[in-house]
Amino acid sequence: MRCFLYVVDTIGHWSEAGAVRQRCKAQYDVFAYDPDEVTHCCEFTPSYCLWPTYATFLLKDGRDHDDDELMEKLDMEVSDALDWDCSYIHCHSIDALPKFQDDAIPMADLPSAFVVEWHEDDEAETVDDFIECIRGNPPL
Repeated sequence: MRCFLYVVDTIGHWSEAGAVRQRCKAQYDVFAYDPDEVTHCCEFTPSYCLWPTYATFLLKDGRDHDDDELMEKLDMEVSDALDWDCSYIHCHSIDALPKFQDDAIPMADLPSAFVVEWHEDDEAETVDDFIECIRGNPPL
């Protein structure tokens, strides 16, 4: 089974004056989806069902997660704020985004939204199996 990740920068949802915008240059929310399964939500245009997987922050000073106090605060706020139900986005909107292989994500200049083509996993039978694997070994 294949599984892709839809990754979107949502740093703009935070207040300009808050610690998050002052310290972080990006917040990437990561959603898993099966590229071979589409849904028609009361319309002809097919959509992917996106499952929230995790969120990660990139700090402005180039260090990733070395500020434990800030990271703990962010993790708690994001966990409370994320909608853990699936979302639907039209396939053509996601298919038009830049795509990267899971082992070749260019960390320097990431776009605000992109797709990660996760390696095929013969043992994973459902998207939930992939989500469990990704949470244990996140690509970002």
